[in-house]
Amino acid sequence: MSPRLSLLAALTLGLPCAAYELRHDSQGDVVAWQGHVDFVIDSKLAIQLDEPRTDGAIAAAIAVLDNATPTLVVRSHVADALPLGYRTDGSPNENGIVAITEDWPYDEKALAATVVTLNARTNLILDADIAINAERHHFRVVDSMPSNEQHGDVNDVQNTMTHELGHAVGLMHNADDPVVVMYPSAAPLEMSKRAYAQDDRAGLAALYSDSGVFVPDTKPVAIAGCSASGGGLTLIIAAVVLLFGTRRRHQEVVAVVAVLGAFAALADDARLPQVSQVEHATLATVVDRTTVRLPSNPGLFVTDLTLRVRDCVKGDCAASGTMIVRVPGGRLGDLEQVVDHQPVPPLSSTVLVTRERTASRPHVVTVDEPRRAELRRQIEAAGQPVPGSLAPQTSPPTRSPTR
Repeated sequence: MSPRLSLLAALTLGLPCAAYELRHDSQGDVVAWQGHVDFVIDSKLAIQLDEPRTDGAIAAAIAVLDNATPTLVVRSHVADALPLGYRTDGSPNENGIVAITEDWPYDEKALAATVVTLNARTNLILDADIAINAERHHFRVVDSMPSNEQHGDVNDVQNTMTHELGHAVGLMHNADDPVVVMYPSAAPLEMSKRAYAQDDRAGLAALYSDSGVFVPDTKPVAIAGCSASGGGLTLIIAAVVLLFGTRRRHQEVVAVVAVLGAFAALADDARLPQVSQVEHATLATVVDRTTVRLPSNPGLFVTDLTLRVRDCVKGDCAASGTMIVRVPGGRLGDLEQVVDHQPVPPLSSTVLVTRERTASRPHVVTVDEPRRAELRRQIEAAGQPVPGSLAPQTSPPTRSPTR
């Protein structure tokens, strides 16, 4: 079976598609690596995590992945890692595993984030970088720790990396089964997800089995400059975080655009924020998208969303007008980059912008019809008036045909 297998074909062949999700585009073509992938474990990582066993734990996670992908060779070595992202100016690229110890730019509650860049025309993954949130979380090799040092804010290095590496080679979250590696969250001190469960392995086999060969298009990738995207994002792919928490508020969202390297988090689509747990929430429509390279790191893409405010759902936010929110990821030419498991919301889509407190980063989540109904139920349960933009869609009465 080819790694470009459609999900419909997988279902026809009896694979448990409901139990895992592959990274795929809107036509059902699976996104994958070809042949081999090499990861560079940053030489500073063990020092930054204050865990001398870090390199060995990551190498063990990579060995587990290599064993589960028959047609993909996965290797690693320790060296000075390059910055995150994918560069096209002739600079070298590599698949780095690094720690960020200050100014973490993504979801504050995330243990780690995987930045995936691919050729959106051929579905060939070009680059995958994993960033560990060492600013806000503590990491150790748990089974090597004395029991008196184990406490509730320690996260196992290998457990975390096994999950992130799954995303780096093409697996998405499986929110239906808390025992699988690709479940979207992990508990402190957890070690049970160091090895892929049966459903995780089924997904990896669909991508990298012996029964098919992935043959990418060999045409060169077209690189555009500043892009104002006109259509919806075509790839639903996993550049993933392990999430622990709810969403954020709207106030001061416009100011985010001026802060390079800090941007709104794209909320996990499986997790609609609880309005009762945020201070501010705004419903808006995406009216424009402009993707650029981050000036401070040209390997990273960011997209400025121009939003037309439709309703202030909660808190101190404008009920009309426009605002601009900068989010990670986007598309430039044939290159697609996605961070934190979430595609950039398409034009004309409805989004909910939330924020928990003044110091937190705003979160943006696309509101489709099921989430619209859920959001309406939340607001009604809180005894608040339902905004007009969330009102149930009513169909015009059906007229009887005249004779």
